[in-house]
Amino acid sequence: MIQKLIYLLFVIFIIGCNRTLPATEKNIQKEYAALIEADSIDKLIPITNEGELRFGTPCAFIDNQGDTIIPFGRFTSFETDTLLTFAFVKDYKNGVVGINRKGEILFDAFIYGDAQLDSYSQGLVRILQNKKIGFADKTGKIIIEPKYKCAYPFENGKAKVTYDCETIKDELEHSTYKSETWFYIDKKGKEIK
Repeated sequence: MIQKLIYLLFVIFIIGCNRTLPATEKNIQKEYAALIEADSIDKLIPITNEGELRFGTPCAFIDNQGDTIIPFGRFTSFETDTLLTFAFVKDYKNGVVGINRKGEILFDAFIYGDAQLDSYSQGLVRILQNKKIGFADKTGKIIIEPKYKCAYPFENGKAKVTYDCETIKDELEHSTYKSETWFYIDKKGKEIK
């Protein structure tokens, strides 16, 4: 919504500065309608056949014309309310996964605590492949290949990672990592000395 508002203000500015095209309400409405149309083409929206879409309900993804792009039967809703380039969903076979617009699994989600999906930190989220941790961006592109046994989220441009660690749970089922071989990486995956 903020992007739409910024774009609208930009259009108003350009139209206002252009001496051959007056800044009429009709022109602004036309530009805004085009923006909404272009913006909505990219979104796939999850739907359910069980009333309200909520955590765990079976879902399909449709485009803005109402055509089913990813059919029912494979995924349940997990967190994502729209699918631009990828979404986190629950797959009946593989648990919580990141999928692309074709419904192909990109990676497993990094889940911690009581089924909490990892949060983005400095634009990256932890992901899993073959039980190894890596990082993906908000488009679903893997930025740092999954190769770490344990990894913390990015903070101040670096993440603490290791190839060898142990996960320890306390009485409340909270997990902590233990390792003697921690090191830091930057947002390109290069070790920081």
